[in-house]
Amino acid sequence: MKAVDESGTCGIEVILFDAAGTLFRTARSVGEVYAEVARDFSWKLEGAEVDRLFRSVWGAMPEPDWGRPEGEPERDWWRALVGRVLEEAGVKATAEEVDPYFGKLWHYYAGADAWVLYEEVVEVLEKLRAGYRLGVLSNFDDRLLPVLRGLGIDHFFEVVTFSSLARARKPDPAIFAHALSAHRIRSCQALHVGDEREADWGGARRAGMAWYELSRPRNDLRGIGVTRTSDRIFARNAEKD
Repeated sequence: MKAVDESGTCGIEVILFDAAGTLFRTARSVGEVYAEVARDFSWKLEGAEVDRLFRSVWGAMPEPDWGRPEGEPERDWWRALVGRVLEEAGVKATAEEVDPYFGKLWHYYAGADAWVLYEEVVEVLEKLRAGYRLGVLSNFDDRLLPVLRGLGIDHFFEVVTFSSLARARKPDPAIFAHALSAHRIRSCQALHVGDEREADWGGARRAGMAWYELSRPRNDLRGIGVTRTSDRIFARNAEKD
């Protein structure tokens, strides 16, 4: 965990958690799910190959078009990603054929059955909510709300901030500012917990927040361990680990 408040006069009030990769993970690999759904359309996909293609396409995708006055930027972004994965996998399909395939995937990942909580999550949230306000700050879309409910952890969070709500994605400072405004706190009163170096750690640093560098399996959420009276000291000592 890193600290950004060198004066020690601004203690942590709110702990913000990333979602996928931090609180929960996929129950099955993306490739396995994509291949299974493809069979309904008589398309043959290999799960391992789809996993590789998914990672490649994901890294090359532009940001959603947040400025569009109509449509659903993130749903459209996911539709474009799925279409590219299918194309790279050699599937010959029209847009009209891809749309229902994408619809099934979109619906699947909106359900709790698609996700699994990390084993320590409930224990850690129970412990932390005794002394802190908790929130979620995630590059997800509005499917995050039913997922959190389905996994039984929505009640821990006073505010859930996600990209399609803030019209920005981490590490864009705008989504961090949106979360801070929603919680009515200053940046030095927030700790962000996440597993991605740039989106979570870099984004929080540039937003003026403290951050916890989650890097499974090296550590997990049990390592947060902050207290109101020693946020800065704990964070500084943790840098030496």
